[in-house]
Amino acid sequence: MRENDLEEADTILRLSFGTFMGLQDPMSFFGDADFIKSRYTTDPSSAFAIEVDWKLAGSNFVTNWGSVGFFGPLSIHPNYWNKGIAKHLINPVLERLSKLEIQYAGLFTFAQSPKHIYLYQKYDFWPRFLTSIMTNNF
Repeated sequence: MRENDLEEADTILRLSFGTFMGLQDPMSFFGDADFIKSRYTTDPSSAFAIEVDWKLAGSNFVTNWGSVGFFGPLSIHPNYWNKGIAKHLINPVLERLSKLEIQYAGLFTFAQSPKHIYLYQKYDFWPRFLTSIMTNNF
């Protein structure tokens, strides 16, 4: 990934997650949270992007916590869903995790999505815990 990709990568992240979640305004997903620039500036060598026809189509990031590493958020522009693009963002991430010599690797994904579970199982990632996020509207 290049620094000049950050704005477009942020747009793709919000659009892809918001579309998947069925939001009326997909771009509102994550609110004002920064998932792209902060990960990129922490370690640019752990930020990955893919282009299709010279346009940014998706991104993925590695986070290194010493012996533990995880990746994500992995996002693909909805125009490129179900076209095999994700594997081009998973393979370099796994190579990066290997170079970092981490002992445990993980990721977060949608527990309700067989498509996402199946994708990561192809890379030998298996569900361990299904986490419910609870809120209370006071």
